[in-house]
Amino acid sequence: MTRHIDWGALALMTLRAPAEAAAIIAAWELPRQVLWMGLALVAILNTFLFSLSEMIVPTSMPLPGVITNPLVFFVTVAGGLIASVHVFYWTGRMLGAPVRDMGPLLALMIWLQALRGVVQAAVLVLLLVSPAISALLVFAASLYAVWILLNFLSVGLGLQSVWRALGVLVAGSLALVLGISILLSFIDVGAIGLIPNV
Repeated sequence: MTRHIDWGALALMTLRAPAEAAAIIAAWELPRQVLWMGLALVAILNTFLFSLSEMIVPTSMPLPGVITNPLVFFVTVAGGLIASVHVFYWTGRMLGAPVRDMGPLLALMIWLQALRGVVQAAVLVLLLVSPAISALLVFAASLYAVWILLNFLSVGLGLQSVWRALGVLVAGSLALVLGISILLSFIDVGAIGLIPNV
């Protein structure tokens, strides 16, 4: 059940024993409306932290105006999370994952995104103190996040193997990149009103 959850302890367990933490989260069997609310909240959190970081420590290279728009950034984060869950779920199914419910995987990805928000906040604070240490934290967190994601995919898809989860991650990521590339190509074609030569 989700009552009286020690979120700090769960966060530490996610770092120390990600598979065990994933099993706990997956067992909650959260209703769909709770999952969608959680997804919206983590997207809002990441949008707020991104906007705050741009105000406090602007990037040296100017970003496209569409990215700096908070509403567009929110839609991008939420849409990316939804797309990732669907791609990993169906990729896992094609690779033999026994899971038949997307809910546990969605809950795990939301929790991972929430932890990412905590790391972003820590990085923002460290940027004001020591940019070098903040860069090191980003690098270390990015590497360790992959290990956590593999364990979450293994549990969320019922794969029982980090290596099989790696296959899902690689295949799903390639499919996601391909899909985004195709989508962007159509957007470019539509934007300039031209039909590409074949």
